[in-house]
Amino acid sequence: MPQIFKASDRRRASDALDLITKASIAINKHQPFYSNVFNSMTRVASDDIDTMGVRFKDGSPIFVYNRQWVIDNLGEQFARAAILHEIEHIVRLHPVRLAKYINGDTSAKYHKLWNYAIDMAVNGDLLTAGHRVDPMWVYPSCMGYSNGLTAEVYFKQLLQDSKGGSGGGGGLGGLDGANQFDSHDWTSVEISKDADGKTKIKSSKKPLTKADIDIINENIGNIIKDAISRAPGDVPAHLKKEIDAILEPPKIDWRVKLKSVVGKAETTRSKRSIMKRNKRYNYFGARGRKKQRKRAICVAVDVSGSVSNEVYVDFMKEVNGMVDDMTNVYIVQADHGIQNISKYEQHSKPEDLLVRHGYGGTSFVAPLKFSCGSVDEEDYVYPEVYEEAMRIIHAFGRFDIIIYLTDGYGDNPPKFPIKTVWVTTEAEPSLYGEIIKLEK
Repeated sequence: MPQIFKASDRRRASDALDLITKASIAINKHQPFYSNVFNSMTRVASDDIDTMGVRFKDGSPIFVYNRQWVIDNLGEQFARAAILHEIEHIVRLHPVRLAKYINGDTSAKYHKLWNYAIDMAVNGDLLTAGHRVDPMWVYPSCMGYSNGLTAEVYFKQLLQDSKGGSGGGGGLGGLDGANQFDSHDWTSVEISKDADGKTKIKSSKKPLTKADIDIINENIGNIIKDAISRAPGDVPAHLKKEIDAILEPPKIDWRVKLKSVVGKAETTRSKRSIMKRNKRYNYFGARGRKKQRKRAICVAVDVSGSVSNEVYVDFMKEVNGMVDDMTNVYIVQADHGIQNISKYEQHSKPEDLLVRHGYGGTSFVAPLKFSCGSVDEEDYVYPEVYEEAMRIIHAFGRFDIIIYLTDGYGDNPPKFPIKTVWVTTEAEPSLYGEIIKLEK
């Protein structure tokens, strides 16, 4: 059947395509890095989306937009910034971070706050970089926040503020009237043509699975690498740290180092199994004992005021390279006391670890005590962190090894009965255990 278009459809499609094309040419001229990312994405115009956004097909990002919405709401004035907005969501892995950050929680409130948070992170940086953006979009200033923070930080601030105020919206009145213009329905889609030749987008309407996330991470990582190779030196300053954390390999080969350092630092457990022959009672049905080896590792990170953001990001790269294949790994952020404890999941990405807690003085004692199974409430900055520590120690008893990432400036703690590895960037403290110098 021949494709049937009304004259208005042809004109609308042409006008919208012209706007997207002109904006793309301007981006290519002034921001080659963004242009390389955008050119790697398939562009699809469809009435099945109300505004514009990013979807995934076979793990690769595609740019989708509604023709009439582009004409009515963007025009030449804001089309360029809107495209940069979508590119930033992809480069920052916001779709994956959404799936990780609120994994298992389908409440509309959390999704809404997360969507506000990622728009604040993107729009605030675009505004700071001098791009021509719509003043009605969502910005950190809507809530009195500072520009330049991560989506996770904005999310926590919004979550806290949402508990205040009156009415169903809590204390988020600053967002009244703000235009969250794009669609954040990050799902896998199928693309087809209907009988009239119009493009149809069918969403799976299911959250991204771990398999989806792994494929998306790989594809976006390759897109970023290719974009950097084609436009070296053109990566925007506000994206460099996040991209470096995603792409730069750890400076220490922890897979080799841990194999030699950890050695026998394993907890050996066993269970009875019919699959294992009982050497003492060798008759049918007698269950033998099967060994289970599980390693509990505590990674303590110095987040004191003497540790710069650059060094902190370096620390997080090492954590990511160190624990990819490990289980039961806990990240402890500490300065004068323990600020935060979180479990490292195997599918985590470096950007999930960039949220920093604490800028106080330095004391190494609290994390060492925690790793040995000792929990004192005075060592913890927040009650909820103390409660989390109690839960972890109740589950594990104690850790098998602690790896402490620090700039080396702090007290010299007494020796604790646990295998200890210090990774330092500056000072060479006189500490027990093994000391590894992290080269900058």
